[in-house]
Amino acid sequence: MKKILIVSIFLIALSGISSADIIYTTTDGKLGLVKIAGSQSLDLAGVQYDTGKENPILESYWDNNKSRVMLIERDGSSYDRAIRFNSSNLIEAIDKEPVILNEAKNTTKILSTITGEGIILIHGATVQEFTTDDLAPTTRKYTYPTKVDIKDATIIGRRIFVLVDNALLKFDGQIKEKSGIFSSWDVEPGAEAMAFIGDGTLVIGHEKGIQVLSSSMEDLLETKPVKALCSDGSYGFYFVTQELSGDVYHNMLCHFNGATTNEILNFEGKHTGLMCETYNHVLALIANDKILLYDTSDGGTTFVTEYDKSALGGSPFRLATNTSSGQNYEESKGSCNNSNLGILLLVLSFCFVIIKLNHNFNL
Repeated sequence: MKKILIVSIFLIALSGISSADIIYTTTDGKLGLVKIAGSQSLDLAGVQYDTGKENPILESYWDNNKSRVMLIERDGSSYDRAIRFNSSNLIEAIDKEPVILNEAKNTTKILSTITGEGIILIHGATVQEFTTDDLAPTTRKYTYPTKVDIKDATIIGRRIFVLVDNALLKFDGQIKEKSGIFSSWDVEPGAEAMAFIGDGTLVIGHEKGIQVLSSSMEDLLETKPVKALCSDGSYGFYFVTQELSGDVYHNMLCHFNGATTNEILNFEGKHTGLMCETYNHVLALIANDKILLYDTSDGGTTFVTEYDKSALGGSPFRLATNTSSGQNYEESKGSCNNSNLGILLLVLSFCFVIIKLNHNFNL
């Protein structure tokens, strides 16, 4: 009995954790792939698909019972269009023609939900759910009253966090137009990036540093203006600061390990981006026309390799992983994505109850 339970704990926990490769888009509309065999074993597969549209965004998402990749074309003159792929095949699109995303213009963020029955799109000042079967817009949406574009958004558990106009909004799975159905906090001016770290804490980067949301909004670090953030898979995070001097953008990649801040790289250029593939401990950084890759497996940040725009097939624009995960809960349609840590804690809590009920059982 004891051995079976122990094995079950590990099998269930590991089922919520999966390896992933890195995908990217280029400013001239291409979708590319970097395969990961380990933190020191990376292979550029290169361009897989070409949309011909400028600056497409992308993300992996859970579609009912499978992982997929969504790429969104934006041209500003009409509604955005989505192209869907199976995570294992980025060469052949699922859709023969791009699917029109009615109501969505200038989509900036794609958020996956745990059931895979809905997907959250951020477009302009609106956060809105679309179905995953036919990508139809739903009435579950909220538009910020001043029509200021949303800067960033993320999901943890059933909570949707939206960063806009010096404010952070939290929706507990209820996205509605009426006011008073969400929590909100004031944030410092210039906030445009946020991320959850390993203990479930939300960090927000602004023009003077980084804040952290606990029971209230609190100051954490004083830095130069923060442009990008991502979790390091533990209790720290990576971030990029950016300052404009004359006509030159000066950037710095840094790592906060929970106690101290380490400066890793200085680089120039307006466009940047960060993405952590925490299963294999790989950090990807867009540094102007390059993607730089680092090994973070030892708690540090070791440079592994870089790919320039010639190798990538164009200047990199967005980063993501090619796989996502979720569960099928009929009773929680449209609920938001749980982290793997949350799933593991749920499993351990369940096992703890079993152990308490069996007084003669010893691990």
